[in-house]
Amino acid sequence: MKTRFRFSTLTGFATLALAFMLMAAPAFGAEPGINNLPSADATATSMPQVPINVNAEGVTAFQGMRVNLVTDHSSGTNQRVYVVGGFLPEGTPLPAKVQIAVPKGAQIMWVGEGNAGDTQITNYTTATQGNLDVYSFSINQLNCQIEWTTENPFKESKGTTGTVTAGTLSYTPLTDLMYLYVGAEIPSGSVPQGTGFTNDGTTQQGTTIWSRQFTEAKAKTPYTVDMSYADATSQDRTSPVIVVVIILIVIAVAVLVFMLLRKRLSGEAEPEPEPESSGKKKQSKTLVICPVCGKKVDPSDAFCKNCGEALKVKHF
Repeated sequence: MKTRFRFSTLTGFATLALAFMLMAAPAFGAEPGINNLPSADATATSMPQVPINVNAEGVTAFQGMRVNLVTDHSSGTNQRVYVVGGFLPEGTPLPAKVQIAVPKGAQIMWVGEGNAGDTQITNYTTATQGNLDVYSFSINQLNCQIEWTTENPFKESKGTTGTVTAGTLSYTPLTDLMYLYVGAEIPSGSVPQGTGFTNDGTTQQGTTIWSRQFTEAKAKTPYTVDMSYADATSQDRTSPVIVVVIILIVIAVAVLVFMLLRKRLSGEAEPEPEPESSGKKKQSKTLVICPVCGKKVDPSDAFCKNCGEALKVKHF
Protein backbone atom coordinates (compact mmCIF):
# COMPACT_ATOMS: atom_id res chain seq x y z
CA MET A 1 0.00 0.00 0.00
CA LYS A 2 1.29 3.46 -0.88
CA THR A 3 2.38 5.63 1.99
CA ARG A 4 0.78 9.05 2.03
CA PHE A 5 2.34 12.17 3.48
CA ARG A 6 -0.16 14.87 4.34
CA PHE A 7 0.82 18.50 4.40
CA SER A 8 -2.53 19.20 6.06
CA THR A 9 -1.47 17.24 9.11
CA LEU A 10 1.44 19.61 9.60
CA THR A 11 0.14 23.14 9.62
CA GLY A 12 -2.96 23.38 7.50
CA PHE A 13 -1.21 23.63 4.19
CA ALA A 14 -4.13 25.13 2.33
CA THR A 15 -4.49 27.92 4.87
CA LEU A 16 -0.78 28.69 4.61
CA ALA A 17 -0.97 28.84 0.84
CA LEU A 18 -3.93 31.22 0.90
CA ALA A 19 -2.13 33.43 3.41
CA PHE A 20 0.84 33.77 1.13
CA MET A 21 -1.43 34.53 -1.79
CA LEU A 22 -2.68 37.54 0.14
CA MET A 23 0.73 38.61 1.44
CA ALA A 24 2.67 38.40 -1.82
CA ALA A 25 2.71 40.53 -4.97
CA PRO A 26 2.06 39.49 -8.58
CA ALA A 27 4.58 36.83 -9.44
CA PHE A 28 4.44 36.92 -13.18
CA GLY A 29 3.58 39.21 -16.06
CA ALA A 30 1.75 38.26 -19.23
CA GLU A 31 4.93 36.88 -20.74
CA PRO A 32 6.93 33.90 -19.43
CA GLY A 33 10.07 34.78 -17.46
CA ILE A 34 8.81 38.14 -16.19
CA ASN A 35 9.04 38.31 -12.41
CA ASN A 36 8.10 41.54 -10.59
CA LEU A 37 7.81 40.26 -7.03
CA PRO A 38 7.67 42.83 -4.23
CA SER A 39 9.17 42.20 -0.84
CA ALA A 40 7.63 39.43 1.22
CA ASP A 41 6.46 41.81 3.93
CA ALA A 42 3.96 43.59 1.69
CA THR A 43 0.52 43.82 3.27
CA ALA A 44 -2.61 42.15 1.98
CA THR A 45 -4.35 45.50 1.48
CA SER A 46 -1.75 46.53 -1.10
CA MET A 47 -2.05 43.30 -3.12
CA PRO A 48 -3.94 43.15 -6.41
CA GLN A 49 -5.28 39.83 -7.70
CA VAL A 50 -2.40 37.41 -8.30
CA PRO A 51 -2.00 36.92 -12.08
CA ILE A 52 -2.40 33.46 -13.56
CA ASN A 53 0.48 32.50 -15.81
CA VAL A 54 -0.20 29.97 -18.58
CA ASN A 55 2.57 29.27 -21.08
CA ALA A 56 2.28 28.44 -24.77
CA GLU A 57 1.95 24.72 -23.98
CA GLY A 58 -1.07 25.37 -21.78
CA VAL A 59 0.83 24.71 -18.53
CA THR A 60 -0.21 26.86 -15.58
CA ALA A 61 2.67 27.99 -13.39
CA PHE A 62 2.57 27.45 -9.66
CA GLN A 63 2.49 30.47 -7.42
CA GLY A 64 4.58 28.71 -4.80
CA MET A 65 5.95 25.33 -3.77
CA ARG A 66 6.93 23.53 -0.61
CA VAL A 67 9.58 20.80 -0.44
CA ASN A 68 9.88 18.64 2.67
CA LEU A 69 12.15 15.70 3.39
CA VAL A 70 10.24 13.32 5.66
CA THR A 71 10.62 9.81 7.04
CA ASP A 72 8.43 6.93 5.88
CA HIS A 73 7.69 5.55 9.34
CA SER A 74 5.26 2.92 8.04
CA SER A 75 7.77 1.23 5.74
CA GLY A 76 9.74 -0.32 8.59
CA THR A 77 12.96 0.90 7.00
CA ASN A 78 12.55 4.59 7.90
CA GLN A 79 13.51 5.51 4.35
CA ARG A 80 13.53 9.18 3.44
CA VAL A 81 10.94 10.66 1.09
CA TYR A 82 10.83 14.03 -0.63
CA VAL A 83 7.32 15.50 -0.67
CA VAL A 84 6.85 18.40 -3.10
CA GLY A 85 3.63 20.39 -3.13
CA GLY A 86 2.62 22.96 -5.75
CA PHE A 87 0.02 25.73 -5.31
CA LEU A 88 -1.86 27.51 -8.06
CA PRO A 89 -3.07 31.12 -7.71
CA GLU A 90 -6.59 31.67 -6.43
CA GLY A 91 -9.03 31.84 -9.33
CA THR A 92 -7.10 29.55 -11.66
CA PRO A 93 -9.50 27.90 -14.14
CA LEU A 94 -9.80 24.19 -13.47
CA PRO A 95 -8.90 21.65 -14.61
CA ALA A 96 -5.39 23.01 -15.08
CA LYS A 97 -2.34 21.38 -16.59
CA VAL A 98 0.72 21.58 -14.32
CA GLN A 99 4.28 20.33 -14.26
CA ILE A 100 6.55 19.32 -11.37
CA ALA A 101 10.26 18.63 -11.74
CA VAL A 102 12.07 15.93 -9.79
CA PRO A 103 15.70 14.76 -9.92
CA LYS A 104 16.47 12.62 -12.94
CA GLY A 105 15.83 8.96 -12.21
CA ALA A 106 13.89 9.61 -8.98
CA GLN A 107 11.66 6.71 -7.88
CA ILE A 108 8.17 8.21 -7.70
CA MET A 109 5.91 6.90 -4.92
CA TRP A 110 2.82 9.03 -5.43
CA VAL A 111 1.25 11.74 -7.52
CA GLY A 112 -1.95 13.31 -6.23
CA GLU A 113 -4.05 16.45 -5.85
CA GLY A 114 -5.85 18.22 -3.05
CA ASN A 115 -4.60 19.88 0.11
CA ALA A 116 -2.84 16.67 1.18
CA GLY A 117 -2.57 15.10 -2.27
CA ASP A 118 -5.14 12.50 -1.23
CA THR A 119 -6.62 12.00 -4.67
CA GLN A 120 -4.19 9.90 -6.63
CA ILE A 121 -3.29 10.84 -10.19
CA THR A 122 -2.23 8.02 -12.47
CA ASN A 123 -2.56 9.74 -15.82
CA TYR A 124 0.69 11.66 -16.26
CA THR A 125 3.55 11.92 -18.71
CA THR A 126 7.26 12.34 -18.10
CA ALA A 127 10.03 14.02 -20.04
CA THR A 128 13.69 14.55 -19.20
CA GLN A 129 15.15 18.05 -19.27
CA GLY A 130 18.84 18.00 -18.39
CA ASN A 131 19.17 16.56 -14.90
CA LEU A 132 15.43 16.82 -14.21
CA ASP A 133 12.48 14.54 -14.92
CA VAL A 134 9.37 16.63 -15.59
CA TYR A 135 5.97 15.19 -14.70
CA SER A 136 2.97 16.68 -16.51
CA PHE A 137 -0.65 16.09 -15.48
CA SER A 138 -4.00 17.84 -15.01
CA ILE A 139 -5.56 18.70 -11.66
CA ASN A 140 -9.05 19.72 -10.61
CA GLN A 141 -7.92 21.41 -7.41
CA LEU A 142 -5.50 24.24 -6.69
CA ASN A 143 -3.01 22.04 -4.85
CA CYS A 144 -1.09 18.92 -5.79
CA GLN A 145 1.98 17.02 -4.67
CA ILE A 146 4.45 14.39 -5.76
CA GLU A 147 6.60 12.07 -3.64
CA TRP A 148 9.79 10.15 -4.31
CA THR A 149 12.28 8.16 -2.26
CA THR A 150 15.83 9.31 -1.71
CA GLU A 151 18.95 8.41 0.18
CA ASN A 152 19.19 9.97 3.59
CA PRO A 153 21.30 13.12 3.20
CA PHE A 154 21.75 13.46 6.96
CA LYS A 155 24.80 12.01 8.67
CA GLU A 156 25.50 11.76 12.38
CA SER A 157 28.75 12.73 14.06
CA LYS A 158 29.89 12.73 17.67
CA GLY A 159 30.91 16.07 19.12
CA THR A 160 31.77 17.51 22.52
CA THR A 161 28.11 18.48 23.00
CA GLY A 162 26.69 15.12 21.91
CA THR A 163 25.43 13.75 18.62
CA VAL A 164 25.10 16.26 15.77
CA THR A 165 23.18 15.43 12.59
CA ALA A 166 23.85 17.43 9.42
CA GLY A 167 22.80 17.27 5.79
CA THR A 168 22.02 19.30 2.68
CA LEU A 169 18.57 19.62 1.11
CA SER A 170 18.07 20.76 -2.45
CA TYR A 171 15.33 21.44 -4.99
CA THR A 172 15.24 22.95 -8.48
CA PRO A 173 11.90 24.53 -9.52
CA LEU A 174 10.85 24.28 -13.13
CA THR A 175 9.40 27.81 -13.30
CA ASP A 176 9.73 31.10 -11.42
CA LEU A 177 7.98 31.01 -8.05
CA MET A 178 6.71 33.66 -5.70
CA TYR A 179 7.91 31.55 -2.77
CA LEU A 180 9.70 28.27 -2.20
CA TYR A 181 10.03 26.45 1.11
CA VAL A 182 12.71 23.79 1.55
CA GLY A 183 12.80 21.87 4.81
CA ALA A 184 12.96 18.55 6.62
CA GLU A 185 11.48 16.52 9.42
CA ILE A 186 13.70 16.31 12.51
CA PRO A 187 13.21 14.76 15.97
CA SER A 188 10.90 16.54 18.37
CA GLY A 189 12.76 18.92 20.65
CA SER A 190 15.62 19.44 18.22
CA VAL A 191 16.13 22.87 16.65
CA PRO A 192 18.19 23.56 13.52
CA GLN A 193 21.39 25.45 14.15
CA GLY A 194 21.71 28.83 12.49
CA THR A 195 19.13 31.41 11.51
CA GLY A 196 16.39 31.62 8.91
CA PHE A 197 14.50 28.45 9.83
CA THR A 198 10.78 28.42 10.65
CA ASN A 199 8.83 25.79 12.56
CA ASP A 200 6.10 24.43 10.26
CA GLY A 201 4.44 22.21 12.83
CA THR A 202 4.39 18.72 14.25
CA THR A 203 3.71 15.49 12.39
CA GLN A 204 1.50 12.63 13.56
CA GLN A 205 4.65 10.86 14.75
CA GLY A 206 5.57 13.80 16.99
CA THR A 207 8.48 14.97 14.88
CA THR A 208 8.81 18.56 13.69
CA ILE A 209 9.11 20.11 10.24
CA TRP A 210 11.60 22.99 9.93
CA SER A 211 12.12 24.87 6.67
CA ARG A 212 13.77 27.88 5.08
CA GLN A 213 11.95 30.25 2.74
CA PHE A 214 13.18 31.58 -0.58
CA THR A 215 11.27 34.44 -2.18
CA GLU A 216 11.30 35.11 -5.90
CA ALA A 217 12.74 31.68 -6.66
CA LYS A 218 14.05 31.45 -10.21
CA ALA A 219 13.32 28.71 -12.73
CA LYS A 220 15.83 25.86 -13.04
CA THR A 221 17.97 27.28 -10.24
CA PRO A 222 19.00 24.85 -7.46
CA TYR A 223 18.06 26.02 -3.98
CA THR A 224 19.96 24.31 -1.20
CA VAL A 225 19.60 24.34 2.55
CA ASP A 226 22.34 23.17 4.92
CA MET A 227 20.66 21.91 8.07
CA SER A 228 22.24 20.58 11.25
CA TYR A 229 20.81 19.87 14.65
CA ALA A 230 21.87 18.32 17.94
CA ASP A 231 20.26 15.23 19.36
CA ALA A 232 17.46 16.48 21.62
CA THR A 233 18.40 13.90 24.28
CA SER A 234 21.95 15.25 24.46
CA GLN A 235 21.38 18.98 24.10
CA ASP A 236 21.31 19.47 27.88
CA ARG A 237 23.98 16.88 28.54
CA THR A 238 27.26 18.26 29.89
CA SER A 239 30.29 17.33 27.85
CA PRO A 240 32.55 14.69 29.51
CA VAL A 241 35.55 16.91 28.72
CA ILE A 242 33.97 19.80 30.61
CA VAL A 243 33.21 17.50 33.56
CA VAL A 244 36.85 16.34 33.71
CA VAL A 245 38.13 19.92 33.53
CA ILE A 246 35.81 20.99 36.35
CA ILE A 247 36.95 18.06 38.51
CA LEU A 248 40.63 18.90 37.91
CA ILE A 249 40.05 22.54 38.82
CA VAL A 250 38.30 21.53 42.06
CA ILE A 251 41.15 19.16 42.95
CA ALA A 252 43.78 21.83 42.22
CA VAL A 253 41.98 24.39 44.41
CA ALA A 254 41.62 21.85 47.22
CA VAL A 255 45.34 20.97 47.10
CA LEU A 256 46.31 24.64 47.15
CA VAL A 257 44.09 25.37 50.16
CA PHE A 258 45.46 22.31 51.98
CA MET A 259 49.07 23.39 51.39
CA LEU A 260 48.40 26.90 52.63
CA LEU A 261 46.69 25.65 55.78
CA ARG A 262 49.42 23.13 56.44
CA LYS A 263 52.12 25.73 56.09
CA ARG A 264 50.31 28.04 58.43
CA LEU A 265 49.59 25.37 61.05
CA SER A 266 53.09 23.87 60.95
CA GLY A 267 54.94 27.20 61.07
CA GLU A 268 57.32 27.86 63.97
CA ALA A 269 55.78 29.41 67.06
CA GLU A 270 57.02 32.83 67.96
CA PRO A 271 59.97 32.57 70.37
CA GLU A 272 59.28 33.23 74.03
CA PRO A 273 61.21 36.03 75.69
CA GLU A 274 64.60 34.76 76.77
CA PRO A 275 64.73 34.41 80.58
CA GLU A 276 67.19 36.52 82.46
CA SER A 277 70.45 34.86 83.20
CA SER A 278 71.19 33.62 86.69
CA GLY A 279 73.86 36.25 87.01
CA LYS A 280 71.38 39.06 86.50
CA LYS A 281 68.99 37.51 88.99
CA LYS A 282 71.79 37.42 91.54
CA GLN A 283 72.72 40.97 90.69
CA SER A 284 69.19 42.14 91.46
CA LYS A 285 69.62 40.65 94.95
CA THR A 286 73.16 42.04 95.60
CA LEU A 287 73.44 43.89 98.96
CA VAL A 288 75.13 47.32 98.93
CA ILE A 289 76.50 48.71 102.25
CA CYS A 290 77.39 52.34 102.82
CA PRO A 291 81.10 52.35 103.84
CA VAL A 292 80.55 55.24 106.24
CA CYS A 293 77.36 54.53 108.18
CA GLY A 294 76.96 50.86 107.34
CA LYS A 295 73.38 51.21 106.20
CA LYS A 296 72.03 49.14 103.35
CA VAL A 297 71.40 51.17 100.27
CA ASP A 298 69.89 50.46 96.85
CA PRO A 299 72.49 49.48 94.29
CA SER A 300 71.21 52.15 91.94
CA ASP A 301 71.75 54.95 94.46
CA ALA A 302 74.76 57.21 93.93
CA PHE A 303 74.66 58.60 97.48
CA CYS A 304 73.73 57.07 100.79
CA LYS A 305 70.32 58.22 101.85
CA ASN A 306 71.41 58.05 105.45
CA CYS A 307 74.69 59.95 105.55
CA GLY A 308 75.05 61.34 102.08
CA GLU A 309 78.31 59.56 101.39
CA ALA A 310 79.13 59.04 97.70
CA LEU A 311 78.75 55.35 97.08
CA LYS A 312 80.94 52.97 95.27
CA VAL A 313 78.91 49.81 94.67
CA LYS A 314 80.36 46.76 96.23
CA HIS A 315 79.00 43.31 95.59
CA PHE A 316 79.14 40.59 98.17
